[in-house]
Amino acid sequence: MNAKPKETLEGLLNSLGFSASVAETHMDDNIFLEIQTEDPGRL
Repeated sequence: MNAKPKETLEGLLNSLGFSASVAETHMDDNIFLEIQTEDPGRL
C-alpha cells in the first residue's frame, strides 16, 4: 500500500468540517505536513 500522508490528512480534516490546506515538505527521510486554515484556533 502506497501511503499518501498529505491526501490522507486533507481528507481527514475535510471530513471533520475543516476548510484547510496542507503543505508537504520533505526533510531528510521525513515528511513535514503544515496545516493552514482561516480558523487555526479550532484545531
